[in-house]
This record gives sequence, C-alpha cells and structure tokens, in this order.
Amino acid sequence: MFYLSLLVLYSVTALAVGEGNCSINNSCPDASGRPQFCNFDFGEEEGGFCEPCVDHPGACSSLGLQDAGTQNCADVCAIPKDCSDSDPCNTEYGEYFCNYDYGDEGGFCEYCGGLQFIDDCNDLGLPDRGAESCISSCDLRVLCSVSEPCPEGTYCDHAFGDTGYCEGCGDHVHECSNLDQPLAVDDCARSCNLDCFDTFSSEFTVSGTYFLSEGFDGSPPISASGPLVDCRDNGGERKACAPHFNATGGVCLIENVGKEYFWKKLLSCEQSGGVAAIIYNYENEIFRGTLITDSNPDGSNIPAVMISLEDGMELLENSIGETASISIIDDGVQCYTECSKSLPSIPCSDSSFCFYYNREDHGWCEKPDDGFCSTSHPCPASSFCNFDYGDQGFCEPCEGYDDVCYFSGLPLPGARDCAEICESSVITPQCKFCPKDLSLESLGTAKDSDSACEFCPSGLKEEFYDRQVGLFEGINCFLVDEFFRNYQIAESDENCQLAQVMNYKCECDGPGYAGANTKAKRAALAWLPRIMAIMSLVGSAYIILDVMYLNKRRRKKLFGQLMVTLSTFDLFGSTAYALTTIPLPKEDFIYGSHGNEATCKAQGFFIQVGTISAYLNVSLSVYYFCTINLAWTESKMMKVRPWLFACPIIIGFALAFAGIPFYGNAILWCNNSADYWPDIPVAIAIFLVTVIMSNVCWHVHKQEKASKRWRQRGDAPQNSLTTKVFWQSFWYLMAFYMTWPPYLALQYLWASGRAYSMYGFILYAGTVVPLQGFWNFFVYVRPRTNFSAAKFVSSLMASSLPTRFSSLRKSNATTLHTSNVKSGSSENPGTAINTGVIVSNNNGGDDFGDNK
Repeated sequence: MFYLSLLVLYSVTALAVGEGNCSINNSCPDASGRPQFCNFDFGEEEGGFCEPCVDHPGACSSLGLQDAGTQNCADVCAIPKDCSDSDPCNTEYGEYFCNYDYGDEGGFCEYCGGLQFIDDCNDLGLPDRGAESCISSCDLRVLCSVSEPCPEGTYCDHAFGDTGYCEGCGDHVHECSNLDQPLAVDDCARSCNLDCFDTFSSEFTVSGTYFLSEGFDGSPPISASGPLVDCRDNGGERKACAPHFNATGGVCLIENVGKEYFWKKLLSCEQSGGVAAIIYNYENEIFRGTLITDSNPDGSNIPAVMISLEDGMELLENSIGETASISIIDDGVQCYTECSKSLPSIPCSDSSFCFYYNREDHGWCEKPDDGFCSTSHPCPASSFCNFDYGDQGFCEPCEGYDDVCYFSGLPLPGARDCAEICESSVITPQCKFCPKDLSLESLGTAKDSDSACEFCPSGLKEEFYDRQVGLFEGINCFLVDEFFRNYQIAESDENCQLAQVMNYKCECDGPGYAGANTKAKRAALAWLPRIMAIMSLVGSAYIILDVMYLNKRRRKKLFGQLMVTLSTFDLFGSTAYALTTIPLPKEDFIYGSHGNEATCKAQGFFIQVGTISAYLNVSLSVYYFCTINLAWTESKMMKVRPWLFACPIIIGFALAFAGIPFYGNAILWCNNSADYWPDIPVAIAIFLVTVIMSNVCWHVHKQEKASKRWRQRGDAPQNSLTTKVFWQSFWYLMAFYMTWPPYLALQYLWASGRAYSMYGFILYAGTVVPLQGFWNFFVYVRPRTNFSAAKFVSSLMASSLPTRFSSLRKSNATTLHTSNVKSGSSENPGTAINTGVIVSNNNGGDDFGDNK
C-alpha cells in the first residue's frame, strides 16, 4: 500500500512538472531564456528535476544538492564572466581564475574545479598570465620530491616517502615537529624558518629638541605636528584626554597609568581633536607597546610614541604649548630565521644561536655581534651579558657599570658576568659591619621564597629611599632593598643578619643596631660606658695628682713615673670613651650622634692613643720582673728607663696614625673598623703581662720555699712574701682581664661576622673597656687601705694555697729586706734570696727601695 501511494505521488508530481524531468540522457531545456540544471535528487541513474541556474556557479555547492546535482549545476551554470586586473573574479562561491584570453586587458573567469596540480593549469593551453592566474588562484597541490623541492614558503610533506605534495608553512617553525614523516620534518624546518614582519622607527622632537622614543605597533606610518597639549582634565587628574577635552590640532601628552588599553587612550585623544599622541611611561624605561588587540585589530588612525617618565615630566613642566612633531617611519619588511628547541637537528649557523626571548619552544637565530648572548655565546670584548632571559640575554657595554653591577637590577647571572667582565666589585667600607664575600656564596643561597632575606620586612617607605645605609659605599636604602629582593640571599646568611641590623637607618623593622630595638636600650649603650669612662678619668687623675703633688718622693721613682705616664694616656682614652656616641656622624642615626666624619676619626684616634696605657702596663710588669727576679737597683733600672717609655709610646702612636683611614662607626663609639689587626697588639700586651707577672710570682714562691727552714727557727722575722706578691700581681692582672678580654672577644666576633645583635654582651664589653683607669687606681691605692673586700677575697684565695705556706700567711711583716743567708749545715743549705723591696708605708702606695 505504501509503495502504491509513493507511485501515485511520483506520478502526480511528474504530471505537474511535465517536461521538468531530467536524467543523464535527458538534460534540462532553457526556461524563458535562462538555463536549467538537473538536481539529480533521485540519484545519478534515476535523475531528478530541472531547476533554474543560480546567479553564480559557485553557489551550487551551497544548495544542499547531491554530488551529481552540484556537478551538473556547476557545468551548466558556468556562465563566463569578464575579468581583468582591476576587476578580478568573484571567489565568494568557489575558486575561479582569470584566463586572460584577451592578453593584459583581461579575459573570462574559469572555475578551478577539477584542477589538482600545477601541471593541470599548464595543460589548459592558457596564455602565460592565465596560467599564472590559474596557479595562484586555484588551490592546487604541487608534486615534490627529494630532488624537486617545493617553492618558497612551502615544504614537501613526503607523503609517499621520497615524494609528496607541497604544503604551506605554519605560523612558527616548531610546528614542523608535529609532522609524521622525518623527511617532512626536516624539509619543513629548513623551508619554513623565515619569520618576516613589517618594521618601523620613530622620531619625536619638541621645538627642535630630540627625545628618545619608541613607536607603537599599529601606529600608522605618517607624520604629524602641533602644539603640545597637557592631556589632563580640569581637576588635574592624569587621565587620557576625555572626549570633552579640547585638543584640536594638538599633540596629546598622556601618562601611562591605569589598566586602560593604549588604543583607548589614543582614541580619546583622537576624539578630542588630537593629531598625534605621546605616552610617557611610569618609569624611566620605554618599550614598544601595541595598539592592536582582538577588539581593536586595525590599530590607530593617529601616530603615537612612548617616552620615559623623566622626559614626560620635563615636557609637562616646561614645554606645554610648544610645537611637537612625531614621525612613524616604515623601515620595510625584516625577516629572521626561526629555530626551535624541538628541532635540535636543524641548528642555526655556526656564528649564531637560537634566542628564545623566554618563549617555551621557538625563537630566532641571533649573533653575539648583533648584541645577543648566552651561556655558551659570550659577548664581544668590553661588554657583558645581562642574562635578562634566563641563560640568554643582551650584551651591554661595561661603561657606566663601575662598582654597580650588583645594584643595577641585573639578574644574578648578569650581575656576576658584569662583575667578572667589567672587573667590578661590591665596594664596602672598611668596617666590621660590612658584608663579606657578596659576589660568591651568599648570592642565590635561598632555596625558596620563604627563606629569602628581606631587608625591610615591613616595606620600605619612599621618603627613606635616598638614605645611605653604610653597608655598601654610595648605595642608598632603595638599592639595598632591591639587592636583597633580586639576589635571594638566605635568612641564615650573615650578610642578611647584618643588613637587618643596619636597616634601622631606613626606618625598617628589625633587631636594631647591636640588638638595641628600644630607645631605653639605645640610651644604655650610650650612657653606661660614659659613666665608666668618667670613673676612669677620676681614677687616672688621682694617680697623677698623688705622684706629682702629694708625694714628691714617689715622683722621682721610676715606678711613679711609669704610673703617671700610664695614667696620662689613659686620660686621653677615657675622655674619648666618655663621649661615646656624640662624635659619630649624625647621618648614621645612632642614639646621641651629632658629629661627622672628622669628629669620628678624631675620637677613634684618641681612643687608640689611650691604648698606650695597656702597652705601658707591659713596661710596668718588666719593672716588677727586673726589681724582684733580677734584683736590679733603682739606679740600674734608670739605665733602661728610655726603653720602658719609648717602646710602648712609639708603638701606640704608630698604630694610632696607621688607623686613621679605618676609623669609623663601631656602634658604641668611633674606633678602628679594620678586621683583627687593631686588636692584636692589645692581646699581645695582655699575654706578655700574664707571662711576666706569673714568672715573678713563681720566682718569689721558689725563693720562699728555699728559705723555709731558716724562717722556722724563730730567730728571724717571718714574712709571707709569696702571698704579698701573689695578691699584688693578682689585682694587677685583674685590671687587665676585667677591662680588655670581653671587648677583644667582641671585636673578634664582629670581624668574623657574628654577634651583631648580642645586646647583653655588647653592653657588657662596652661598659668594662673604659674602666682601665679605674682599675689602675684600685690597684694603686689597695696596699694603703684596709679594703675589707680585698681582704675577704685574699683570705679566700690564700686559704687555697698549699699548707706549707700556712706559716707565711700569719706574717704581718711590712718590709722584706734583701737577705743573704748562707749556711753549710744540712738544715740551711746555701741559698741566696735577692729581691726588690715592696714597702707599705704610712704615705700609702707601693715604693720599691734600692737594693744596695
């Protein structure tokens, strides 16, 4: 029943159409002078219905016909259309070419259907121009082989091994690595490695003055000039010219602020009547921006350039209204050879290398002579590689990078190459608070961002950018902060710890200098040493007064002269110590600092002069040794007196003058900031005094042991010489040990890069070192006073002496006379005791009598 219905329907339709039926053997007639084609709706064998031809044969493919119908439509409806150079063929509905049958005047459009290869065009018998049009207009496949390469801009796909078809190149050469055939990959890489694009340059002047500029991509290659217009609204806000702003005939000066596209800024200028635009950047660097985006593919209608912030501010302040001229110059097409990491078998030439510009895969072949460089391609002489792109970068001349390689914003590899090639280094002042070995292990030691050192954890405020930190010579807070940001120094590194100690100068959060993170702690660092120094001043002044005026007999003795000289030099040192932070340069921002470089050096010089008192203590110990161990008389001691004074004084002044280049901020005061050597002479002095005085004590101990039996008979006064000499030597040495070792230990720690923030130890060392004069005074007056504390300590110490000296501790004798005890008996073997005389008299003090 269904088939019967279909047959009836077909019959009715056929009767309705009448002569409209068609097939392979029954073509369609013209209708009203218009050709018709067969749609072959019932298949190629059954035929179909006739339909009138469309306006253009290319539309046949858009009618949804069967393949046979589409082909019949194209064959029947291919009405020739005139064409020429000025009136090309319409390709809206397919590919057509002009046959140029009339020569250069033109010809008829012909359909490309059925043409596959270039030879097909050549076989049509077309004129030369017609064949060229056929080849260029029709999407033809070109046969190629190993021996017959493809035309320029195409490559052989080698679909059949050694042969194949020519295919068009992709956007970038690295796309060749996606091909299946190795021969195709190789041919593609070699044939499709040219990247060509239009290049432009720019010129910008204001009233004839040239300014460095960079044109924008998408800016038309034209020139324009007009008065320079401050492109800000009446409120003074730096915005791109608003449409209501009148810039008619002018050149808009626009600041690069906000997130607005460049082309929108230029559009506002153009809508305001501007003929050109200058955009000044937010920093003193310029780059080639673009005006072409997905939403603005055509770029701009007016020329535009970018200039630096510095030049923009100068124009804004001084040149508004003056004539500005802009030219965008078309420099033609420039081609570069592309390369790819995925195609290592297709390298650049021997004199060039693949430069990737931070791209993941493809780049261009560049040469070091053209200013490009890498780890394996160094720059020419007198220039270094900035390594701006990881292991690649641009060559820069050494000129202008003297001693600032590490403070120029260069990546770490670039800074190192700059320092090595340009023989530049980080200049640090000669001080114990200056970074060590910054160009070596310290840089890049942070393993991750969490462990990287932050110079200013709270953020550096702009108002403190230009303050000098003192860590590096001539480098301000801003550059030091950038230094630690760029070079990822580990928090545990000593240079990080030092930087954070010194960041107080930049008003940054941190431990503060010497660990003094509060005002009270900083005040204590200044005032406690000052009080101790004043105590030493008083003590030294008393010794000088006592010897010179209160006891004139003592003034003639060598001992008294040594004490006066020693105390005089201590006055110099104590006075300098008492000033503490006052002479420090005020730009160091230390509590109480009011000085400058000159006052700082003066304080350091007199502190160094004050150490002569430590060297004179060596002379004093030599005096004890000679008078007690060697039993020299006063007259004999006077013969060596010049040496006892000259040696320590000459050495002390020599060191004081040698230290002038090194005197600088030592936190507590100004002192010699060089490492190690300024402290070695004092350490040697302590060592010598210790050895000499220990020898004196040991000598006296042996002499007393030898005379023990003689004293036990009871017919001679019993003296405890060992105890007396021991305690005098003990307090004498304590004056040294309580003054110098802590400070020397602190200097050693600072020189070795430690103890920068050990506030307690720094305060202790700084408090005791000015006390030398006070301890000298204590030792000087101790024998003449009934000093209970001294007696208490003496009793404790004496109780620890061997029992064989118990009888000696009971002696109250005040004078030890020179004795010559001779005996031939076994109880008193021949032993001679020759010592100097230590006298405690009513006038007080220690006098050494003559041994005649």
